[in-house]
Amino acid sequence: MNSVISTRIINNVHEMKAIRSSWLELERNAQFKSAFNSFDWVSTWAEFYKEHIEKLLIFTSWDAEALVCVLPLYISKSNLKTACYIGSYEPTDIETCSEAQDFLMRSSAVDVSEPLSVIQSTMRKEGLNSIRLSNVSPNALILSAVERSDFPTTINLVRRRYLVDIPDGAEKLIRKTKRLRNAALRAGMRICQVTTEHDLERVFNALITLNRKRWISRGYKAIFDAHVFREFHRNIARKLLSTGSLSMLYLEQGSEVIGVNYGIPQTILSFFTKVVSTKTKSLTYLPVSCCIAHKPKRLENNRFLIMTLCLHHLMRPINRVWHRAQSLFMK
Repeated sequence: MNSVISTRIINNVHEMKAIRSSWLELERNAQFKSAFNSFDWVSTWAEFYKEHIEKLLIFTSWDAEALVCVLPLYISKSNLKTACYIGSYEPTDIETCSEAQDFLMRSSAVDVSEPLSVIQSTMRKEGLNSIRLSNVSPNALILSAVERSDFPTTINLVRRRYLVDIPDGAEKLIRKTKRLRNAALRAGMRICQVTTEHDLERVFNALITLNRKRWISRGYKAIFDAHVFREFHRNIARKLLSTGSLSMLYLEQGSEVIGVNYGIPQTILSFFTKVVSTKTKSLTYLPVSCCIAHKPKRLENNRFLIMTLCLHHLMRPINRVWHRAQSLFMK
C-alpha cells in the first residue's frame, strides 16, 4: 500500500521551531541534503534576515507523522511576486548565497507530486508569478521536479567558482606546493583548526578584521561591516561548531592570525571566504592544498571540489587531511 503524503506550509519562525525535532530527524536520515536546507541554516537565516522577509513559504511533506521532504522558500519584501530559496536574493550588500539549492528529502522514493501541487496552488493564492532559484546543481532533484510541473520558475545552474580541475589528482598538487610550504615553515607559519568556542571567537574576529582590510584597501565596502551578515555568520558558525559541521582553518605566525578559511565540509560549498594579511602576501597567496568536499565520482570530468587554503607548513597535516578525505568520500 502506497504512503499518503501530506504537505504543510510553514509561514513563520515559531512554526518552524515547532517541527525542529522532526526536521533534525530528517537530516540524520536523508539521502538528499545539504547544509543549506538544514534546520540550523534555515532558522538562523530567517531570524537574522526577518526585516527582508514578507513571508516564509517552507513546504514540508509528511508521511503520517514523519517529515520526509522540505523545500525552504520565502517571499522577499523587495519582490512580492516571486518566491526565492532561503538565503538567496537578499540585498547584495548582505547576501548569503545559499548553494546547492534543492529539496531536503528522505529518499528518491518520496512522491513529490503532492507537494508540487500544493506549491502550485500556493503560488496562485499568494499571487506569485514565479519561483527563483540560483546555484542549482545540474543533478538537483528540484530540476526534474520542475520539468514535471507547469508552474513558472527561474533557475540558474550552479556557478562553478568552487570547482577546480586537477585531473592528475591531489598528489601532484601537493608535490608542486612543497617549496612554498617549506618557505612558510621557515617563516614560522602554521595551520590550525578551530575546535573550541574560544578559538572560534578569536578567529572569527580575525576573519572580520582581515576581510575588512582587504576590501577597504581596494575601495570596496567590507561585507562583514553589515551587522545582519556578520551576526548571521557568527551565530551559524557557533551552531556548526557545536554539531561538528564547521571547517574554519587559520594560518598563524607567532600569535597573530594572518589568514582564515571558513567553510562547511561535505557540501557543494566548502568555501565562504579566504583572507590573508597583506604584509605576508608573497607567501600566503601562493600554495593551494586539497580537501575533497564531495564524492569525486559525482563530479563531472574528474573535477574535485576543493578548499583553497592559505598554507600548510608541514606535509604531514596535508596528508592527514587528504587521507581523511579519501576515507570519507572515495569509498
